[in-house]
Amino acid sequence: MRAPWKHALIIKPFERKVGFSFLDCIDLGMDYFLVNFELIEDMDNTLKGGPWFIGQQFLAIRQWEPEFKASYADFSSVTVWIRLSELPIEFYEPAALLKIGKAIGPILHIDTNTVNGVRGRFARICV
Repeated sequence: MRAPWKHALIIKPFERKVGFSFLDCIDLGMDYFLVNFELIEDMDNTLKGGPWFIGQQFLAIRQWEPEFKASYADFSSVTVWIRLSELPIEFYEPAALLKIGKAIGPILHIDTNTVNGVRGRFARICV
């Protein structure tokens, strides 16, 4: 019964309503939508990638959970990418980024370009 949804994500646009026609997904009501993925890798990339927008509309994304009810749901936490502008390059080491990120919240991901030192204008971490 739950197996078809194990690779699904629940998304919610913030601030304005987004028409159902913009999203190829299941409308769960109260501005929550369900997107199902065939591959777990695609789901993980979507969950850890981003931030995600439709136009200028920010989308909060979370993993599907059994017995989800839109009327009771809330996003008590949101995954966001933090951009650390003009961070000195010596702080691009994973250990330093983890220490900085933990001061903000649990670290989910460090941007590959940041770890590889490809980008120097800013560092990105997902918390």
